[in-house]
Amino acid sequence: MQRSTHLLLRVLVRVLPTTLLVLLALWYGVSVVASRAVQREVDQRLTVRATNEAKAVSGKLQTLVEATRTLATNALMVNGVIDTANRTKYLSAFFRSLRIPGPAEAHITLTDYRGRALAWNSQASSYVDAPWLAEVLQGRTLWTLSPAMLRIAVPIMYANLAEGVLIVEYGAEGVAEVLRFPAEAELYVLVDATDHVLITSDTTLIPVWTLDPGSCLGHLLSRRVDVPGFPGLSLIAATSTAEVFAPVHRLRSYLLLAMLVNLVALIAGIVWTAHLVATERQQIDWPRARRPAVRGTKLRVQRRDDQSGIEL
Repeated sequence: MQRSTHLLLRVLVRVLPTTLLVLLALWYGVSVVASRAVQREVDQRLTVRATNEAKAVSGKLQTLVEATRTLATNALMVNGVIDTANRTKYLSAFFRSLRIPGPAEAHITLTDYRGRALAWNSQASSYVDAPWLAEVLQGRTLWTLSPAMLRIAVPIMYANLAEGVLIVEYGAEGVAEVLRFPAEAELYVLVDATDHVLITSDTTLIPVWTLDPGSCLGHLLSRRVDVPGFPGLSLIAATSTAEVFAPVHRLRSYLLLAMLVNLVALIAGIVWTAHLVATERQQIDWPRARRPAVRGTKLRVQRRDDQSGIEL
């Protein structure tokens, strides 16, 4: 029994540390490789989703801008700006039924070059003191997006001069309708150049007007891309880190369980082998233990005449 125990301890001391290190290295290597593979796959998926959704947002905004530009070049609009005598006869009726195609109702206003309202489709608004009016009168299309409003202002050109401005505005509900994100597993966030959240697919997780959405995305994997055609706007696509790496965590648990089973099987094999070796050695040594010992020899030589003998 002592020989078996001694042999077992010697084998365990020599085999177990190396085996354990090899198994731990294998577990760590597989975990790292699996985590990096999942990370690359998720990064690629989020980049594609963010790019596609950024293009979708750009398309929605560009559609509204083009619709406003088209409306601003309408002959009735141009004539209404310069026809100071008779425009009240037809502009009011025209604007009463004027709508911009889309999921939400827009507030449309026509102003002169001073920002005074000439016609509108819902309620009168004055833009005399608007800080952006001078920029639009230089012939530029201006858009402004916030959680509370989307504004598109297009100059009414006549003889290469801006004689008025056509303004299309959406309120908070209209902005949410126009830029609604699809119902998907990923989280989508639209931010401006100052990193304020404008639109989000989950307001409970990231409310609008949040500054630095990264502080709310610490537990998420995310990718950020610019919205094409609209400088300053960026779209972030994010997904839960826990959900993404759940298969990796399960793989690690399965590997640990398999390593434990292998380690137990190895120890059991070593114990059984040590027992067999000790038993076999005991069976070899047992007959020797029972063999009588030879205490000595005695040699006696007798000479008788011509005979000699050896007596033991």
